[in-house]
Amino acid sequence: MSETRDTPPSPRSRDPTTDVSSQSVPPMKCNAMVRRLMSVATLSTLATIAAAVASAQPINLLAPPLVTPGPNNTAPAQPTVTYALLPGHWQLQGLQYVWVPPETIPRPVPYWRFVEGYHVWRGGEWVWVPAHYE
Repeated sequence: MSETRDTPPSPRSRDPTTDVSSQSVPPMKCNAMVRRLMSVATLSTLATIAAAVASAQPINLLAPPLVTPGPNNTAPAQPTVTYALLPGHWQLQGLQYVWVPPETIPRPVPYWRFVEGYHVWRGGEWVWVPAHYE
């Protein structure tokens, strides 16, 4: 386990097997060894990437997606009908609030399509129409 210090280690604490200054490798040779190891690592990485690319299945990006034709004589789907019960609530009647009991018979709820907000050109300017139900 190595320790990080702000001050250099004392001469007595140096390990001669790992201390670079005690080894007799000239700086030029050390740089060449590092460059050679880096080039070997780079070449092995490139070879791995090339092998992965070669084994991958090619994808034809220009081909249209496959669409299976449906039967021609099918009727459109029937709209679903939603039923709801209105919960009990307080309602202002004249000058006082009265309790309206909850509904007990489900009633059909009309479907309203939600429309996102958009800009409309009216009267020579753009007017924002907020999101709403139609």
